Amino acid sequence: MLEHRGIYALCLGTIALACADPSKITERSSLGVPSSQSVPRAVSASAVSTDPKPAWTIIDAQSTNFSSDGRGDYVSGTCGLTGSIYYSNYDPANGVGGDATLDNTGNGSKKPLCARRSIRVTLNGAVRDVPFINVRRVLTLNVGETHTQNFQMWVSGDSQCERLAWHSELEGGAGGQIVVTRDSVNKWSATTIGTARCFYYQGTTQVWTDTYGDIQASFVIRQR
Repeated sequence: MLEHRGIYALCLGTIALACADPSKITERSSLGVPSSQSVPRAVSASAVSTDPKPAWTIIDAQSTNFSSDGRGDYVSGTCGLTGSIYYSNYDPANGVGGDATLDNTGNGSKKPLCARRSIRVTLNGAVRDVPFINVRRVLTLNVGETHTQNFQMWVSGDSQCERLAWHSELEGGAGGQIVVTRDSVNKWSATTIGTARCFYYQGTTQVWTDTYGDIQASFVIRQR
């Protein structure tokens, strides 16, 4: 009986994947979260002390259909915000690790009292919340150096758009990218270019959906 149930469950999973548009499905990857892990890895107390908590500034004047809440910088460690610049997992020998993250999945803070912050993206007129942003491998850049790379942000409230990605067409995206410049030892600026595309997860696969050519995100990351 148990064997029959296992076969039945496997068949159901196969049918579910078959219902999706094959042209829009790619294997799941960990892009958009810290490079060496699908989520920030647990590290020792001494290692955590090497990961500065950044301040992010959304440049509203240079963004389109992407905006801040008008309350100033997003400073990790305040108002329920978390995030780091990951020196602790950065390997300069091969350029792995060294991401910068902004995590706004919390609910604000009580001491001191501070309401939850918000970052908004507009998809075909629908305003959605952006709870998590990750810029990969910022520590690989020397001062004055610029790099163009894949980028994605989490999106809440849309089952067909769990992630909004500026990814190459080869990887299922619409060809958009993000341009990252290290302006100084402690400062990076980043702006998306080109067309973004949404995807959501179906099991362990990415299902790519709508494209958006009218969204541009621009921001600055400062190491504190």
